[in-house]
Amino acid sequence: MTKPLEFFFDYTCPYAYLASTQIEGVALRTGRELQWRPMLLGGVFRAREVPQVLFKTLSPSKAHHNFADMHRWADYWNVPLEMPSGHPFRSVEALRATLASPVERRPALIHAMYRAYWVDQRDISERSVIRDVLNSVGLHDVSEGPFPDTIKEDLKKETDEAIQRGVFGAPATFIGDELYWGQDRLPMLERRLGGKFPLPEVPLDRAPAKEVEFFFDVSSPFAYLASTQIERWEREWGVPIRWRPLFLGGLFTSLGGPPVPLKTFSDAKREWIGEDIQRWATHWKVPFSWPTTFPRMTVRPMRMLLALGDGCAPLALRIFKAYWEEDRDIASTDVLRELVREVGLPDSTLQAAADPQWKDALKEATESAKQLGVFGVPTFRIGDHLIWGQDRAEFVRAAARGWALPGGTPAHSRQ
Repeated sequence: MTKPLEFFFDYTCPYAYLASTQIEGVALRTGRELQWRPMLLGGVFRAREVPQVLFKTLSPSKAHHNFADMHRWADYWNVPLEMPSGHPFRSVEALRATLASPVERRPALIHAMYRAYWVDQRDISERSVIRDVLNSVGLHDVSEGPFPDTIKEDLKKETDEAIQRGVFGAPATFIGDELYWGQDRLPMLERRLGGKFPLPEVPLDRAPAKEVEFFFDVSSPFAYLASTQIERWEREWGVPIRWRPLFLGGLFTSLGGPPVPLKTFSDAKREWIGEDIQRWATHWKVPFSWPTTFPRMTVRPMRMLLALGDGCAPLALRIFKAYWEEDRDIASTDVLRELVREVGLPDSTLQAAADPQWKDALKEATESAKQLGVFGVPTFRIGDHLIWGQDRAEFVRAAARGWALPGGTPAHSRQ
């Protein structure tokens, strides 16, 4: 039996709204039944013991990125999106209204409710707004009177099932037991089902980029995945990519966050991230394994790479490989010496690891990246634009070709 696509969502999440504009296309192209699964995102957050309004807990640079990122997806998919001034609105009554409506009528209602929230900026916690939305799609019977207790219980059951199956945020799309979190994983999900998510034609209204900067630390599995594709991207995009070493632990600390954010996530989110990394490694056709010691202190190799300047790529690639494929201690002088020799560099390269000059230089490079708005790695910089994550390679490609993507330099770095 063909497994259906199950789409868990809440109206309060802009990413779930963005995904709702694409998920029917995925189902149609892959011949899958689509099941819309309303859930109460606040209930999921309570179960995972995370803040109810996550964006208020972010550093200014990450908050800026997330705001820019959602508008980039909207622009990329040519979808209207306006952040309501009162966001987040309570969605429990709107979700109950969805469950109270006939199953065959729900897609039209869901789209209308999302449009009311994310296009018309209406407060869907107000019963009058819910009534207007229901009436707009012909659900006049549902719009009158209170919802029965059975509907309230149905929403709780949907939310509880989502939690039990490992959902930690929205949107969450399942194919069987496989969870794909986020609107940005829909292309990967479609590939998994044998389809091909269409690449949109974005407007190229800027001059092509002269270079792309790649901020990295060899301690990051996501930066490792990106590093395996840099040479190919340079060829395909026709633009040089300059490597920019920084010290990730120092960056996290200076931003006031934990030195290893991954350890602060819920068990469900950590488990999903582990699976997601493996999926990307499979997609990029590269080996990957978690090292015995994670994270590894990387100030010594990062100082060496910084000292090499624009010529650091061969050694950086070898160190990445040693850590993320071979489980070697890249903080060890003996290991670093072997890696340096393997790429044909002199033993004197190791001197930078303990040199006060490069110790200070790495601190300065990390602080400079922070002032630009970098908050994690890998981060790509094209002019005033920062793009975070190896999973945003398509954004980097389009921006390098001339896409004037929304979201430029973070405001705090322009002051």
